[in-house]
Amino acid sequence: MPIYLDNAATTKISQVALDEYNRISLEEYANPSSIHTIGLDAKALLEECRTDIASILGVRATNIYFTPGGTYSDNIAIFTACNKVKDPHSARIITTTVEHHACLYCFKELEKRGFEVVYLPVTVDGIDLAKLEELLTPNTILVNMMHVNNETGHVFPIFEAADLVHDKCPDALFHVDGVQGFCKEDFTLIGSHIDSYAASSHKFHGPKGCGFLYMSNRYKITPFTFGGGQERNLLSGTEDLAGIGAMTAAAKDAKESLQANREYVAKLRDMLWEGLSTIEGVHRISSVDGSPYILSVAFKTIPAEIMLNALNARGICVSAGAACAGNSKGSHVIAAMGLPREVAAGTIRFSFSTTNTEDDIMCTLKAVNDIISTVFTRFNFKRR
Repeated sequence: MPIYLDNAATTKISQVALDEYNRISLEEYANPSSIHTIGLDAKALLEECRTDIASILGVRATNIYFTPGGTYSDNIAIFTACNKVKDPHSARIITTTVEHHACLYCFKELEKRGFEVVYLPVTVDGIDLAKLEELLTPNTILVNMMHVNNETGHVFPIFEAADLVHDKCPDALFHVDGVQGFCKEDFTLIGSHIDSYAASSHKFHGPKGCGFLYMSNRYKITPFTFGGGQERNLLSGTEDLAGIGAMTAAAKDAKESLQANREYVAKLRDMLWEGLSTIEGVHRISSVDGSPYILSVAFKTIPAEIMLNALNARGICVSAGAACAGNSKGSHVIAAMGLPREVAAGTIRFSFSTTNTEDDIMCTLKAVNDIISTVFTRFNFKRR
């Protein structure tokens, strides 16, 4: 059996989510837009799921929109925020240099349309809110910041940043890409100045192709797709009720055991780092107080591609960055943090879930040691 340590890319669907998916597919299969009895039952279940997701976030159910995933959610929030602007050349957008491509590519497109996009620098220490304050101007319409970085596990100060934006630019919207944070970080949106929050089911053991977006009443909702007017005219198309139900089941399960899950994966992360830290030339990129689900390290004199392929050959699945982006040009996140080139070139991401075991970690450490022994002469790796 492979050892899967790439859970930040996607997670295995949980049994509770799979059971709910199958149940709904067989028993609640009607179109929620149909007005016959079982259609109305399907609609009731859809709204029950909406209420459950809203309850986890601490928001109103009417502000939750179901989507096909995190990328859709980010795109909808970002472009909806910009739709109200009559003259793009008069509007400023602020984002960070380390966002997921689901957001970054939106901003590249908006730059082509004339919007001014300003990129807030991020260092190994995180985000400097004083720098963010410097970038805020009266014409700022949108600030975008991820909750947890998908490559390093850094947790960003989204609540403090949202408060700052609200105080300095009260008309600006604040969007959070929460794909790596939802049901992994302990938080609520109650009382916050966060206007939108995106999440993706397959990051917390739900099915792929399903997600949701919270949007506050400060958004002016316009159709993102046209057709039957589902999701209150935002996203037309028959809802994937089985996927939504399974996602909701996974979310409720993860929320109920959130603290225990964090403690468990933190133990695995620390166990792995303790073993890796005895190897000279291994550099920890993830901060100690970052997400326990992600450990990003650099093997300074071994290129990431060599380490990744060598681990893969031994049945251990890891990543050299964000799975969605490919790695032919290296990680934009590591580069943006200002780390040395040799660190960026050797960065490997290990990411955990409760499906992993201590045996997985021990086998991974043995494999890393075997690989380093194999390439010891060529790359001059040493042990501490």
